Amino acid sequence: MQTISLELHNIFMEGLVVDIFAAERCYSVLQGIGQRSKELNKLGRGFDELFGFLQGTLLDELILSITRLYEQPGQKYKVRSIPAAIEIINRQGSSWKLQQRPLLEKTLIELKVAPTPIRSMTDEELLSFIVNNYIKSLPEKSKNHICPLSKSLEMLKSQRDKVIAHPEKINHNVLPFPTFGEINELVNYAKRFVGVIGLGILGIAFHNSEKGYILTDDAIGMKYSVDRLVDAVLAESVRISVKPAPKSVNPAGRHFS
Repeated sequence: MQTISLELHNIFMEGLVVDIFAAERCYSVLQGIGQRSKELNKLGRGFDELFGFLQGTLLDELILSITRLYEQPGQKYKVRSIPAAIEIINRQGSSWKLQQRPLLEKTLIELKVAPTPIRSMTDEELLSFIVNNYIKSLPEKSKNHICPLSKSLEMLKSQRDKVIAHPEKINHNVLPFPTFGEINELVNYAKRFVGVIGLGILGIAFHNSEKGYILTDDAIGMKYSVDRLVDAVLAESVRISVKPAPKSVNPAGRHFS
């Protein structure tokens, strides 16, 4: 059981937490660049190309980090994903012991994962309810026609497979792409999963009432760095544009006013 617990801990700390952080950071920087795009486009001098390149790179990483979160485990290799975590938890069944039960109940209600009357449930019943809830709600291809999250995820997987991993000889512009709001919902689902399972089984708090997912503020902080960088570039551009022209000098070396 200890080996299984360590395996689950590894999936969380080396996989889910890392990929959620990467996704939120990419999302926030893309948002920051997009909000200043008009100013950047006016700058010219290669800055528009530089930030365009950054946008493309960040978008690729955003797609990869989110699709990793939902990767189905295969027989040939292990993955650090939500489905892999669910598989481990479900396989061990009632042998898990719930951690920090009062705080877990509060978190479940705040995240709207469970209905209010859960105090009467035994630990085994509550764990079974949580796992079944995630099994039913997990985005996957078979639910595309009824689940918006599943549809958004399949769009991102198509982008990963056909554009990033091995570019197919197709018009990439015709591939469907989810909105950033839909992408954010996939990240939020993963954050809720980590907040509930991380606390209930691993005893690690990733969510609190005041801040929500506790790593989000650190992840989105780079957006403000983008603002400072753009402000600095704009200020330098203005300084260069108003710099006085050098004075003309006559053959005798005297300055003309």
